[in-house]
Amino acid sequence: MFWLAYKAAARPTGLGVLQARNDATEEDVWRNAVSSGDYSTNPNSSKSKPYGDYVFGRMLKLGLDLSMRDCVGTPQDTPRHDYQTWSYEYPTYAALLQAAIDSLQGGQPCT
Repeated sequence: MFWLAYKAAARPTGLGVLQARNDATEEDVWRNAVSSGDYSTNPNSSKSKPYGDYVFGRMLKLGLDLSMRDCVGTPQDTPRHDYQTWSYEYPTYAALLQAAIDSLQGGQPCT
């Protein structure tokens, strides 16, 4: 989900240009998100609840709950275009999650 959101965000926002890196790989994006690589402090409360605020300069504002077996918990609100530019391509967390599932060619979202 972080990788798809990163790609859909398409370009750095604001001062994110200082951390921009257009050659980032999927693993780079994951590592940056879970370690808060664009910030000196880590807002992630645990490894099971990763949060990517800015990832290589792209504003994701994406938090997940991976603490449930075989499930991915997502926020209950609706993504905002001004904070989550990836939401132009994936207008809901469910759409982003389904795209991630489809990219893995298997599995089902939690209901």
